Amino acid sequence: MIRVNILSTKNPNYSLIFTPIFVNKKILESMGVNIKFFDSISNELFNADCVIINNRIYRKNPNKTRDSDMFNLLEKLNKKVQKVYWLDTTDGTGTTQFQFLPYVSKYFKTQILKDKKKYLKKYYGGRIFTDYYHKKFHVKDSEEYIDIEPAKQDQLHKIEISWGHCLADFGKYSTILRKARKFLPIKTFYSQHFINSETKSQTVNFRFNANYSRETISFQRNLIQKQANEFGYSTNKIPRKKYFSELKQSKLAVSPFGWGETSYKDFEIIINGVALIKPDMSHMSTWPEIYIDNFTYLPISWDCSNLFETVEEFTKDDKWQKINYQAQEFYKKSLYSEEAEFNFNIRFLNMIN
Repeated sequence: MIRVNILSTKNPNYSLIFTPIFVNKKILESMGVNIKFFDSISNELFNADCVIINNRIYRKNPNKTRDSDMFNLLEKLNKKVQKVYWLDTTDGTGTTQFQFLPYVSKYFKTQILKDKKKYLKKYYGGRIFTDYYHKKFHVKDSEEYIDIEPAKQDQLHKIEISWGHCLADFGKYSTILRKARKFLPIKTFYSQHFINSETKSQTVNFRFNANYSRETISFQRNLIQKQANEFGYSTNKIPRKKYFSELKQSKLAVSPFGWGETSYKDFEIIINGVALIKPDMSHMSTWPEIYIDNFTYLPISWDCSNLFETVEEFTKDDKWQKINYQAQEFYKKSLYSEEAEFNFNIRFLNMIN
């Protein structure tokens, strides 16, 4: 039996990234993997073949000494545990904690830059896309982002993909179920109900928040909202229930980058029978590889100059339907098929081995 201890925040069942582990927990146990979650450091944490540290433990600690505290923990773990892994669950390719690379066997991330050599550089705002808006449009953050330490050449092999947020539960009642699991041992499962509708009353949905504390983050969203308003589309925030009702009536929907490139909105759009439009994602990889250009989503340039050109092209002859159909089929196969179950469990085994 392989003993895997995961150090995370309280109520791991509420954490989206761990959904596939809970869904497959019994199968993993039958394959000889015993998984335990910890929300604090105890002697039992060190009693393992492998310890996985969720980076939220680090990020949620406001203490100015959090780096030194984590260095001390990693040093202790390395003395007693064979393998120590870092699990970066942020929703983008940036904002890394590479200062811990020398102390871990692997640095797993939910999505990574395809060209790992790009991790050898520093980026304004800590992200490759915020650096782009800073350089191309001279956007500056009023609150400067703390420099993120880049990786070193001999550390790149440690950076690998874990699994993406698409393997979380984004069904109609998923938010209620997640809250309930904080207090009740409700079984974890996928409640996604995929909707198909050829009758649509709206062309594009532009409902998203553009108010961010960092100008380099909100810039792309403001670019898109400005164009949407010029073409007569409303971008104001509306109640969640009304948003989903409106989304189902849309042919296409735009999901810009936020704190990271990926967004929960991406999966809500696909589930509700709508073609997803996003700024080009070809610079990154995730698993399963749900972002396939012009197959599962429609890419637009990062300066958003071809947004309405893309809208016009894919509303013509209802081309949007094919994109959503392909995305839904890929997504269903990633969640519900025997192949999906097998692939995740083998992937997890390979990760810890």
